Amino acid sequence: MKILHVINSLLIGGAEKLLVDELPMMAQQEHIELLVLDGTNSPFMGELRKQGITIHAINAWGGIYNPINIFYLKKYIKQFDIIHVHLFPSQYWVSIAKFLFRGGAQLVTTEHSTSNKRFNHTWTTWIDRCIYKPYQYIFCISDGVKKAMETHLHRQDEALVVVPNGIDTELYATAKPISRDLLHLSGKDIFILQVARFGEQKDQDCLIRALTYLPDDYFAVFVGDGDRLQVCKNLAKQLNVSDRCRFLGSRTDIPHLWRSADIGVLSSHWEGFGLSAVECMAASKPIIVSDVEGLRDVVGNRELCFPQGDEKALAKKIQTIMDDPNAYKSLSDYCLKQAKKFDMNTTVHQYLNYYRSLIRMETHD
Repeated sequence: MKILHVINSLLIGGAEKLLVDELPMMAQQEHIELLVLDGTNSPFMGELRKQGITIHAINAWGGIYNPINIFYLKKYIKQFDIIHVHLFPSQYWVSIAKFLFRGGAQLVTTEHSTSNKRFNHTWTTWIDRCIYKPYQYIFCISDGVKKAMETHLHRQDEALVVVPNGIDTELYATAKPISRDLLHLSGKDIFILQVARFGEQKDQDCLIRALTYLPDDYFAVFVGDGDRLQVCKNLAKQLNVSDRCRFLGSRTDIPHLWRSADIGVLSSHWEGFGLSAVECMAASKPIIVSDVEGLRDVVGNRELCFPQGDEKALAKKIQTIMDDPNAYKSLSDYCLKQAKKFDMNTTVHQYLNYYRSLIRMETHD
């Protein structure tokens, strides 16, 4: 069985990180390759190549949003048994390519978010309903995502199934902490970590604002790149907390950073799942998340949630936990137990079973 995963790029993000973790595990059982529309080099791409994953890149003129990508997809539609697509616009281009060029590949897709701009307009909703029809399975990373897709696509059928994201929990539990000296932090400083792309979905701004309500020995460390990175740097400067912020860009040593941190934050406007929240919990660290659907399901404990966008509430949550060693230990233990529900072995097993079911159905037909 030949399986091709398709995604826009391998720049930092939750969906991209998921592929870095799961594709090598899938490749132990099936033939797995990856196609990116934008082949810009990145740490994630280097990691997958190191793991022996074949990566194809289109690099079409005009970028990932140019419909010309559809025509570059023709040969892949005909070469693979299963094509698993992630994120817009890849989902559009693969669906249209399948319609135009037929081919024997069965299409599946993973929906990673509870919301996007296409949900807000009648005409884009109608287009989405057409685009998603060729997908034999629409994998939803949480119950919240499934509910959102059922409403958006106006359908409730067996094609919509929940497959929660997963991570290598053992990797995060046993990673060696990175030296704080490399981050210009002391052992007495409170190290708050947020790992997330700087995009409209995320709300790093809230954590930066929260620093103004926390003591001077509280530091926020941000991992990730994106369009809003400079905006957040400017905000930190405007609020006079630049010296208490560390912007590290893209990193491949995430498990080691989590093990070094005191506490994690995932501040978002909306979220389908929140992979970095699971990473933090797997490292036995408390995670404070925005009280939005997807994130609250992952952490499973309202004590770890704060009202979305409320920096005062976030600061109070962080300091309350850090000031109480018993509460910190109790929440750390809880988080480790919760993280084990999202082990990558389970995720990979579920995906492979769904792929094989499609091949069996095709053979039977």
